[in-house]
Order: sequence, then C-alpha cells, then structure tokens
Amino acid sequence: MNNTNNNLLSPIQVVAKYKFEGRNNDELSFSKNDIITVIQQLDGGWWEGSLDGRVGWFPTDFVNLIKNCDDQQNAKKSAKTTKNRLEIDLSKLEISKASFRVQLVQEFLIKENSKLEIIERTLDTIKFLMNELKELNGSRPF
Repeated sequence: MNNTNNNLLSPIQVVAKYKFEGRNNDELSFSKNDIITVIQQLDGGWWEGSLDGRVGWFPTDFVNLIKNCDDQQNAKKSAKTTKNRLEIDLSKLEISKASFRVQLVQEFLIKENSKLEIIERTLDTIKFLMNELKELNGSRPF
C-alpha cells in the first residue's frame, strides 16, 4: 500500500532512534536523534525521507513518529542532550531491507504480469479475427 505524505501544513516527521549508515546511494544516512521529514510511506519497513537537503530510503524500525509539536520539541532537545546508547541490530536491518526489496519485486511482477495478460488477450483477438477472415476466404485457419 502506497501512502504519500501530501499534507503540506504539517509534514510527517520522525526522530531517529539509532544511527543508520546507508549502504546504497538511494538510502538516507542519519544520526541518532536526527529529525527526518517523511516523503513517502511504503509497507515493507522502508520509508522515503529528507534530511538536510538529502533524500533517500530508511528503515522504519530506526525511527519514532513525532505525533505533535510537543513531541517534536522534545525530540530536538533530546537530540542535543542524549548520548548514543543503543547499538544497531544489523540482522534486523538486513531482514527489513530484504522484506522491502521483496515487496518492490512483487509489485513489479504484478504490473508486468498484467501487461502480459493484456498482450495475450490482444493476440487471441487478432488470431480469432484472422481465422474468421480465412474462413470467409476459404483458407485454412491458424
């Protein structure tokens, strides 16, 4: 399910629970307590966001949703005063990345299969019409 953040008055923001180092150029690296603006939310554990002019994908397990202005201000204060005490669970990250990639491949395959079905129906229709023409002309059908 695709959800795009279209609310221009109050964008969805999240605060980083852990440091995340992206491994691919389409992933958004960030530090603990960074405030990230969510651009797009996809099922599968990865969201697209922006931080300091950079845009990329990040695992949802590494962030907490900021629900209101008080949460946002508390998150900013926490970013200034809290030390990094939690370690990144790399196995959790790898599972999340794998799940996200599987979802992308599944969505791609569904779209491609839909296109193939349309092509097959079109070819069946053409074949049927060609056979009708051949019968009218007394030729052998396909």
